[in-house]
Amino acid sequence: MKVNLIKTMNCVFLLMLCIVSKTAMAHDTHSHDENVKKWFIEKDNITIEGTFFMYKNGKVFIEDAQGKLFSFPMASLSKTDQAFATEKQISIMTLNSGILKPKVVIDNTNLYQKMTLICLMLLVFSYLLYRNPDRSKYKYLTSIIYLGALFTLGSFAKKAVSTTDPLLVTAAFAPFSSTVSTSYDASNFYVNATGIPAHTMMVGISNQGWQQQVPMPKCYISPNHWQFTLNPVAAATPVPVSATHFLKGAIAMAVNGVPIFNYHTNTGVDSYLDGQLDNYGGHCGRGDDYHYHTAPLHLITLGQASQTLPIAFGLDGYAVYGSLEPSGSAMSTLDANHGHNLSLIHI
Repeated sequence: MKVNLIKTMNCVFLLMLCIVSKTAMAHDTHSHDENVKKWFIEKDNITIEGTFFMYKNGKVFIEDAQGKLFSFPMASLSKTDQAFATEKQISIMTLNSGILKPKVVIDNTNLYQKMTLICLMLLVFSYLLYRNPDRSKYKYLTSIIYLGALFTLGSFAKKAVSTTDPLLVTAAFAPFSSTVSTSYDASNFYVNATGIPAHTMMVGISNQGWQQQVPMPKCYISPNHWQFTLNPVAAATPVPVSATHFLKGAIAMAVNGVPIFNYHTNTGVDSYLDGQLDNYGGHCGRGDDYHYHTAPLHLITLGQASQTLPIAFGLDGYAVYGSLEPSGSAMSTLDANHGHNLSLIHI
């Protein structure tokens, strides 16, 4: 009788556990999800309610309350929803790959080979010295050679190389995926674009600065794509962007696919002071190629780019940030080259 009672109680307990588990599993997980929002698809003039699921190949995937997935091109969403989707994607990549930031590694290329060669030379010299019966003649020479070898070994400085996480670069270009495509390998990052931004162009140029050029799309597409290294190396003697250096061609690439030139023209004239630039700091060259001559800070003010991600990348591989640090804090003190930490450059 006692055994049957225990079995009955166990069965009742298991039955209750199943009911509770089924109820819990049937609970609508979306009902209290703060990420559930109404998405406005401007291109189709429709609204859909759901949560951000993922961003892939230029499309935003949205999951509704029934678990059904919908995908829309990033460019078809409203600007507010594009910004929201970009921030969500950045958060996901941050969780999956750690903090998205450049890191400094030490390049020991040829260092060990040089040290091995010097050590072998010292061994050979020591052997010859040991075999020579009259060692007193080499008393001073021995000290000089050994001291010289020690100083030589100590002078080999390890070269610092700043390695940029390609996910960081991809996230920076993501808001413009409808017109800019990117790829990368172990060494380089590649940008395909036409060089035409979403904002108005050539408005605000003075009569004196007008060059009578018209912006035309350019084939910055593979194999003519833009390319910069993911492993930049700081120059021992930095060369400034000035009226005498880097006057021909682009020096950086904005995350909306527009090249950035020196703020001086190819003749050394300050393009801004000469009234040659439009309201967004750009104009056309003689080849009808639109480009900026100033940092594209307007990408942040227009809500098109993140405040904490790079707004451009120098063709030397270093990131160009706006007025905030990647952490969201105020800009730290800059050095003479308008940057700091070997990897954060502000212009």
